[in-house]
Amino acid sequence: MNAVLPGWLFDSNYAFSDLGKIWITWLPSVKLFVLSKSLKMISCEVFFPASTSPVIICFVYTSTDDMDRRLLWSELTSLATDHRVMGKPWAVLGDFNQVLRPSENSAAVGPNVDLSTRLFAESLILGLGK
Repeated sequence: MNAVLPGWLFDSNYAFSDLGKIWITWLPSVKLFVLSKSLKMISCEVFFPASTSPVIICFVYTSTDDMDRRLLWSELTSLATDHRVMGKPWAVLGDFNQVLRPSENSAAVGPNVDLSTRLFAESLILGLGK
């Protein structure tokens, strides 16, 4: 990593996967503290140079398997009650392998919402308070 991005800092979730499904990199001027890691998510508290308040950023990469995604939805809703996260701005970025609305799917045939889509939306509502 140092050969590609000299001076940058980095972390990954290789402890959960030989493939290291999630890699994050940042400049040293950004203060980043990893709150938790799993196969599907790395959650961080981030302090940007021009700000005194932290932002919670979760980097996500989940499976196409519905049951695997449900584990991530549970992880997100659980993280929402963590005292290190509550009351702070929060962004969740990455590949969810799930649409939020039927219209986002290229194969959408109507406005009906399937169970997977409903569970994803509910986890965002419960976890992120939207």
